Amino acid sequence: SKMSRAKPNSMETVAGALLVPSRLKKQTRLICDAGAADPALPDLVAVPEGLSKSRRAEAVARTIEDLNPDYVEYHQQLE
Repeated sequence: SKMSRAKPNSMETVAGALLVPSRLKKQTRLICDAGAADPALPDLVAVPEGLSKSRRAEAVARTIEDLNPDYVEYHQQLE
């Protein structure tokens, strides 16, 4: 998902609702597809849009490795 304010979906709504009051907000990163003209949340980390499923998965994995988080929570929206 591009996480656009103009086209919110349930994942974006949940992510935003959980992140807003969180004391860990500054340490939380959300990874999405690039390309939203009006990102739904600040500080989104984007992978290139238009990738195949396998290339997108690789890009997300590299991004997670680069961020080196203590925890990862993964949600995949199926179309």
